[in-house]
Amino acid sequence: SLGRFHAVVSFETLEHLSDPDPFLTWVRSALLPDGLFICSVPVTKTLDLTPYHTRDFDEAVMRRLLRSHGFDTRVAARQAAGFTLRDLLEERRARKGALGRSARGMARFYLTHPAYFLHRIFGYLLEGRVMIRTAVFASTASRASSTW
Repeated sequence: SLGRFHAVVSFETLEHLSDPDPFLTWVRSALLPDGLFICSVPVTKTLDLTPYHTRDFDEAVMRRLLRSHGFDTRVAARQAAGFTLRDLLEERRARKGALGRSARGMARFYLTHPAYFLHRIFGYLLEGRVMIRTAVFASTASRASSTW
C-alpha cells in the first residue's frame, strides 16, 4: 500500500483506460477523508484522432462516473485548443506517425464510425478548425459539502 493522501492528481489519464472503475476505486480508497481528487479528460470526441484513447467522455458522463465512486465534483476549469487540418498534418509528419492515427488508420476508423466523421466535418465547418475541449474536475472524497 502506498498510504493515504490529501490529494491525487490525474491529468489526461482516464480516457486511456479500458475500465476506469478500478483506478477510481483505488483513488477513493487512497484519499484521506475530505481528500481532493483533481483530474482532467477531453470532453469532445477524440477516438478518431488517437488510437490510444479507449473512450470519449463529456462533462455529464464524468460527473456521473465520479459520483458513482463517492466524489462530490465540480468542474474547476475548461480549456479548448483548436487545430487546422494543416496543423494536424504537419504534426503527424514531424512525429512520423509515432503519435495519433495515420491517414489510413483514420480512414478505417471513419468507415466503421461514420458519426465521428460527420461530427468532425461539421465541427470543422462551423469553427474552422478541429477543436479539442478539456475539463478539469475537482472532487472531494466525501459527500459532505466542502469549502474549497
